[in-house]
Amino acid sequence: MKTIGILGGMGPLATVDLFEKIVLATKAEKDQDHIPILIDNKPQIADRTQAILDQGPSPYPDLLAGAKALEKMGAGLLVIACNTSHYYYQDLTREVGIPILHMQKIAAKKIAQGPYKKPAILATKGALEVGLYQKALDQEGLDYLLPNPDQENIIQDLIYRAIKSKDFSYPQEGIQGVFQDLKDQGADSFILGCTELPLAKKIFHWQETCIDPSLELAKEAIIQAGGQLDGNVETL
Repeated sequence: MKTIGILGGMGPLATVDLFEKIVLATKAEKDQDHIPILIDNKPQIADRTQAILDQGPSPYPDLLAGAKALEKMGAGLLVIACNTSHYYYQDLTREVGIPILHMQKIAAKKIAQGPYKKPAILATKGALEVGLYQKALDQEGLDYLLPNPDQENIIQDLIYRAIKSKDFSYPQEGIQGVFQDLKDQGADSFILGCTELPLAKKIFHWQETCIDPSLELAKEAIIQAGGQLDGNVETL
């Protein structure tokens, strides 16, 4: 069984969420059945969206250092607990000697299996700017909707204020308006394309039909590591 390395800290709650999903989605009857997991949790990594938008320093040196540290400690494969950081995926794979799973491609392949025909992408401004999900969905020949600039601002504010700043009383009128507007345009589901968004769904009890890429990443990591999926995994 391979050891999974989680490159995290972006943010810490999202890292905890991915770790928990791997544990809960693993078929295990005792502790020893679980997959060994190493976590590099460095919240001081520079903001990924700010870097992409040329508003801040690059996170890449710290991403690479964390990936190499996990490799050195014995990780057999890596997962990145941040969607926007996948902008640096190709650079990381060139410099790290173990496989790195690609969250957007994994999610797109899952979506291609159905039943949803037109998901709307909810993500950071950085991830939307560089088309992380757009490219993955295009490769699968899938249709999708994108938020407009005003909706992007609402999503970005929720990610940073409600989850990263832990304001769990954050008002929900804005994001509920985004959901409704996108449904009016034909969206039949919502891709939670930032690792903070599954937490928001849980904390604020969103009732929308959502696709959770971090759960799909967790499931693929379990399989690639040589583990088995729990039969109740789809209820997570």
